Amino acid sequence: MKQIILKVPSIVFILLIFTPLILWYLGIDTGFFDIILKTRVLPTLVAAIWSLSLISYMSSESKSDEYVMLARILIVCQVIIEISIPYITYDSPYYTWIIGIELLGFGLITLSAIIITSIVRKVFYARSLWFLFLEVWIIPIGALTLTPDVQKWNKGDKK
Repeated sequence: MKQIILKVPSIVFILLIFTPLILWYLGIDTGFFDIILKTRVLPTLVAAIWSLSLISYMSSESKSDEYVMLARILIVCQVIIEISIPYITYDSPYYTWIIGIELLGFGLITLSAIIITSIVRKVFYARSLWFLFLEVWIIPIGALTLTPDVQKWNKGDKK
């Protein structure tokens, strides 16, 4: 899993996260794949893959497994919640709980960002804590700034 963050350029993560917005802006009809692209599925899965790859790489670099399993569980729960929200219709018994489910998803995002920040901080200890938190919490920022730094860090270790 850690090879994903090392091999995939950051622009690919950004394009995949913003694919629904780009397709909407360009007015491209996706037909059958409309449900996948225009809901939260693609951006959520890309963000989860990026986060899990970051966790795997950082835990292998720091030789520590502290909070890794908890972070993975939180990410999986977050993905389940974020993907299921668009499918809760007005007829569903969960419709009255939609705001609570949204808040739970936001809380999971924030909690997992705090835990992932503590994992990444063990390797990138010289980086400011608040910016590291923003990079992990807001995935497009992290994909633009943290992914190239992880790739440079990995190349520096092998020389």
